[in-house]
Amino acid sequence: MKKSYLDGNGNTVILGAIKGLVSDGNEVRDALRDFRPETVAATISPEEAEGLLKFLDSPFEVSISDYETIYGVNLSRFGEVMVPPPMFIEAARYCKENGVPLVGLDMDDEHYNEAYRRSVGTMALVRHSLRKNRVARKVFTSSSAEEFVDEWKREMWKVKGFRVLDMLRQDEVVRNIRRLMGEGRRLAVVCELEMYSDVLSSIAGKSSE
Repeated sequence: MKKSYLDGNGNTVILGAIKGLVSDGNEVRDALRDFRPETVAATISPEEAEGLLKFLDSPFEVSISDYETIYGVNLSRFGEVMVPPPMFIEAARYCKENGVPLVGLDMDDEHYNEAYRRSVGTMALVRHSLRKNRVARKVFTSSSAEEFVDEWKREMWKVKGFRVLDMLRQDEVVRNIRRLMGEGRRLAVVCELEMYSDVLSSIAGKSSE
C-alpha cells in the first residue's frame, strides 16, 4: 500500500491499494484506524459504496467478469485474493463501525453507462471480448504485485476506448476529491493503485510519505 497527503496540514490522506489483495486490505484497515478520518471516500461508484455497506450486514454472492477472474488468478501469485476487494470492504467497515460516511468518488451508474457507450463503442467491445482468451494465456512477467497492476493496466489500455473511459473516471474522482477537501473535514481517500499516481499529480499541494 502507498500513502500520501494531499494537503499541507495533513488533513487529507490518500491510500493507494491493490484491488483484491487481502494484505493491502489489512494495511488500509490499519491506516484508517491510525488516521481517524471523519469522511472516507473510495474510487467506487455511489451505488457500490451503498452495496458494500449492505454486504457487511448481509453478505451476498458477488459476480465477477471473465477479465476479473483472469486478473485475480494472476494476482494470487503475490498473496491471498478476495472479492469484494478487501481495500473497499475495510473502508466500508471503518465507516460502519465509526459512524462516518463512505463516499463513492467514481461516476454513478447512469453517467458511467453513458461514458461507456460514448468511449468504448461496439467495435472496441468486440475487440475486448475477442482478446479475452489471449489475455488468459498471456504470461505476465511481473516480479511484484505493484508491477503486475501496471502490466495489467497497459494490457487493458491496448483498447483505446477503455483507456479513454478510465481517464474520464479519473477526472470524476479528482473533481470529487477536491470538492470533499473543500468541506474541511478530516478525509481519507481509498484509491485503487491504477489511479493513485495520476490522482496525486492532479491534486495541487500534495506531500508524500
